Amino acid sequence: MPLPIEFRTLTSSGQMVELGRGGEGAVFKVPNLGDKVYKEFLAASYTSPDHSALTRLIDLQNQWTPEEKVWLTNRTVWPETMVLDNGNLKGFVMPGIQRRYFRKHGIRVNPKTVLCEWNYLALRTKFHNNPNIVTEVPRVTPPDALALVHDFAKTMKILHKYGVIIGDISGKNLLWTDTPSFQVMIIDCDSFRIMGQGGVASPKQSPDWDDPHLNGKPTSQESDIYKLAIAAFRAIWASGTDRPSAPSYVVPAAPQGVPDEIRGLIARSLQPAGRPTAEEWEKVLALPAMFRGRPAVKMGSSSGLRPSQPNSNHGTPMGTPRPTVNMKRDETQ
Repeated sequence: MPLPIEFRTLTSSGQMVELGRGGEGAVFKVPNLGDKVYKEFLAASYTSPDHSALTRLIDLQNQWTPEEKVWLTNRTVWPETMVLDNGNLKGFVMPGIQRRYFRKHGIRVNPKTVLCEWNYLALRTKFHNNPNIVTEVPRVTPPDALALVHDFAKTMKILHKYGVIIGDISGKNLLWTDTPSFQVMIIDCDSFRIMGQGGVASPKQSPDWDDPHLNGKPTSQESDIYKLAIAAFRAIWASGTDRPSAPSYVVPAAPQGVPDEIRGLIARSLQPAGRPTAEEWEKVLALPAMFRGRPAVKMGSSSGLRPSQPNSNHGTPMGTPRPTVNMKRDETQ
């Protein structure tokens, strides 16, 4: 494990600039960190951060194969180095979120640079045809969304192999891009924990993404599978915050270009027991039948700001994005 950094050493290079704030931490840009950022635990958070749990997450990177390391480095913001203040855990250094996960989006008169969250997949029919909204969020077909689900499932398969529980999967901490191909990034990685071990903070779930079958128990790899199914349903069917209803969990007919096999996979993953594994998800999504209509590589969209409705006039390019974390936003258009 890299040697911890003392907070006074970290801040001696100049003033920190806050980039974003969530319920348990704030992220800062610090001079001389390059493309890394510093996440500081908030004193007002519900629980004190667990030093041993963060150590386990940082050390886990040493177990990855070279191929897994490349994959996860591009799809997570994994904690890298602890930051201590007089021996007490204060935060950690992690990679910043790459520019390709940011887009301009919002009301025409004042669009903002936002993280390209999973919510924009689920809610895409709400804004792509709204003339009052301009957006750089890529237009995604159901087969495109299936490609994103496949990418996410492969990441989950690797994490589960090493006993990781993602836990708090939600529409805000799953980011996605189409540049240079469809990829998914998971943020708030300090909320991960290892099976049988405590986490950096207490396990939590986000509203509208909770697994109702946990019955008060902590999140698990099985609840990760439930949320993978919710993510798939909301992205492929553009179903907003809906989910198939218990107890039948009937999934509607698959959209054009999406093989019908995905319906059964989602329905099985929502059941109280007998859920498929992330490895099974990845294997099914990798079958040749699943690639009908799916792009092998999806190149990035224009960097110009485009109206939601088709229009040949592009606006100004994106401003410089600001890496952030899972925080409350007012971008609900």
